[in-house]
Amino acid sequence: MTWWRRVREIDVRVVAPILGLERRGRSWGPCPGCGAEKRSRSDRRAPVSIRDDGAVFRCWCCDAAGTSLDLVCIRLAGERWRPGVECVEEWFADHGFLDGDARVATPPRVARPAPLRRVPRAELASMWDASTSRALPADVLGFLSSRTDLAAHGLSMADEVALARLDVVRALPDRRCYQWPEWWPARWASIYRLAILCFDARGEAAGLHARAVRATKNGKTRWCRGYAASRLLMPGIGGLDLLRGCDVPMHAGVWICEGVTDVLAASIVALQLQIPAVVLGAASGGFQALADVRWPRAILRGDVAVYIRSDDDEAGNRYAEQAHRALYPLGIAARRAPWETT
Repeated sequence: MTWWRRVREIDVRVVAPILGLERRGRSWGPCPGCGAEKRSRSDRRAPVSIRDDGAVFRCWCCDAAGTSLDLVCIRLAGERWRPGVECVEEWFADHGFLDGDARVATPPRVARPAPLRRVPRAELASMWDASTSRALPADVLGFLSSRTDLAAHGLSMADEVALARLDVVRALPDRRCYQWPEWWPARWASIYRLAILCFDARGEAAGLHARAVRATKNGKTRWCRGYAASRLLMPGIGGLDLLRGCDVPMHAGVWICEGVTDVLAASIVALQLQIPAVVLGAASGGFQALADVRWPRAILRGDVAVYIRSDDDEAGNRYAEQAHRALYPLGIAARRAPWETT
């Protein structure tokens, strides 16, 4: 085996400290490429993420990414590894990586992060079972009727037959007919009525996300109060089957959307126009879960395309960048395809 094939298999967490990167929480810094010590002015976490198995790294500031070989090459030459870059082989030799030194090649023990606090599954299932995707109440139906997302396709988001077939979103129970749990206060019941069940990357129900159906000063969406909402995905048509590793038609690609209404709109388009696509959605912070999905080999090989279907505005650009950063270290080059190009 050539030296560079050998060293790129080394755990990145072994090489990083030698290059001067320090572990802070689940992240590392500073970045050997851009020198950033934090992700942004508002996000003070270290900029470099290393996958749980130590195979690859990625900087959230400059998009530098790759294996341990690339990390060293970026530090020494300012670019990812390619044949002909000088000094890289010497660096690995000087630090004992080419001598079969088992002590150096053993990755450090890293404490597993504490599991995220999720809504009790029995309570979540009870609330979801009490909700409905059929005979929607007037306020929910009125909200969907006012949406013009699908006007260009001659479709409506208030198509009750399609909504029942998809069962992607449901209307939460009437506030007078349900005993509301502490994590979903009764005062939310008349405003945040349109809900979608959220899942972790393995397809386990873990949360709820709801959209306001009338104007409110307190934000148009709500998560379960007191429980973690990060690393959760909102599956649309075919999405839950994908997360659970089931075969699902996806010749038209995987569509990654921004929020509740976008997931619903994309699912209606795929259903009514008979497009073999899979829809996954995430709110801000949820795109991190894309890195944990058990992606089918067809996607990892590039045989099936992944599209980021976000709006063509500043918020949409931000969501697209978050999704791209989560997928790129896996070798998945997601393509941007705003709804205007559908």
